[in-house]
Amino acid sequence: MKFITKILLLLVFLSSFGVSYADNDTVVYPIDPATLYSGSLTVQINPTPIHVNDTIMIIVTATNTGTADWGQLKIYMPVPKGTQFVSFVVPDRNLQNYDPDTGIWNVVQMKHFDRGQQKTAILTVKVLPSAAGKKLRATASFNTLILEGYGINMAGQASNARADVQTVLIKGDGPGDGPGDGPGDGPGDGPGDGPGDGPGDGPGDGPGTTDNANNGNTNSQDPLIHSNGDSKVISELNNYTNSQPSPLTSQSGGGGGGGKKVYDVSLPSISKNDFYSYLIAVLLIIGMIVAGYYYGIKKED
Repeated sequence: MKFITKILLLLVFLSSFGVSYADNDTVVYPIDPATLYSGSLTVQINPTPIHVNDTIMIIVTATNTGTADWGQLKIYMPVPKGTQFVSFVVPDRNLQNYDPDTGIWNVVQMKHFDRGQQKTAILTVKVLPSAAGKKLRATASFNTLILEGYGINMAGQASNARADVQTVLIKGDGPGDGPGDGPGDGPGDGPGDGPGDGPGDGPGDGPGTTDNANNGNTNSQDPLIHSNGDSKVISELNNYTNSQPSPLTSQSGGGGGGGKKVYDVSLPSISKNDFYSYLIAVLLIIGMIVAGYYYGIKKED
């Protein structure tokens, strides 16, 4: 009898931790299974800022921090408007189940401990020109999330990811590369070369020739000096060498009295070969003089 009493007491005690069923066969748990759920879902666009024709990644991460496993897990992460699907990958996982048309990532299951506690998916898309100047919105939410062992879908109660919104720029938009090259090259080349060559045909200092002095005619009768101011001597010197600059360097004031013009004429410079020729000629003359001198002395002796 005592044994039967103990069995009955044990059954009553165990029944207090079990589940009960209502008349409509609804399972009634002693505690709320929703308290077993805890998790997070995040979404991020990388890199930023975004430009037209850029290829960007939309990174979605789900984490189970509760005390129950998640089954039949599906996450909605659609291809954003204004972009084109390129690829989808779940790093370090065998199951790569994503439909770009529906935007459903079929995760299947997530444990609440160890390696299965977190999973990350990378959706790669290309930004289309039609998205220029618009907001690109990346979102992620739980489509189905069943608490295994309880059969409760927590998708409606679980918090969805906070959307990542970026403005699509056109190439060249946004801040520049910094300040320019700075001020210019400074002031110009400075003042000119200075004053000119001086005054022209002012009066001379001394008496000129008396030819035509009485009638004030300043034209020279010298056949080498013409009235137009050109010098025949200068012309001859110019014909002597074409490599030298003009021998007529300047005109100074005219001579007094007769009014005849006086010219400063610079002769062409002597080349090195001509200099040696003149030197040899001078040495020969000196040699002849010395030889004649000794010859005369010898003759007198």
